[in-house]
Amino acid sequence: MKGGRHGGRAHALPIPPEALKVLKTFHGEAGGNSPWMFPGRDPGKHITQSALNLAMYRLQGRVFDHTKKQKPDRPGKPGPKPAAKRQRENLFKEYKIQPWTLHDVRRTMTGFLDERRLGGAASAILGHRIHDGEKIPTKERMAPVTQLHYNHSQKIKLKAQGMRLWVNALLAACARERRRPIPDKLKNAYPIARNKKRSRTGIQ
Repeated sequence: MKGGRHGGRAHALPIPPEALKVLKTFHGEAGGNSPWMFPGRDPGKHITQSALNLAMYRLQGRVFDHTKKQKPDRPGKPGPKPAAKRQRENLFKEYKIQPWTLHDVRRTMTGFLDERRLGGAASAILGHRIHDGEKIPTKERMAPVTQLHYNHSQKIKLKAQGMRLWVNALLAACARERRRPIPDKLKNAYPIARNKKRSRTGIQ
């Protein structure tokens, strides 16, 4: 849903076969017995919305500082004792990756598709509405009240065209990165699957 639970609108996104193949592999490696594509520790539940942000923080060596007391002492009930601060390797720095956020993916995809004259596909993928002030042909313009209550078009073909280009570009970039040499000190600590044999899901 886009626009929140109250007054939101349905938002469908076609997944190219190449992307679905990667997702199925991940699902199999996560156990393969959950109804959710991204299961939590409990297979019956999905990961939280903040899980990806927390993963990004950890990859960059950023951890929650437990050495500081988070709650003050209260009469008859002292606050929790601080724990030792965890130390994590900054993998972005080790692999010489420029820091980026998850929101940067939306911005990069928009620019990527706009350069290929598919800016409309980017807007459809992100679920952005075209406002009255934007220059679009009169025959394509729709009143906001009509769009809100009557227009349920998902622009699936347009989204699919943009998603196919974007996914292929991401997979090509991943293939290039996998050919880069791994620093010796990280080979054993952070193994990365390369040229994996067929997994139990039957997907390579």
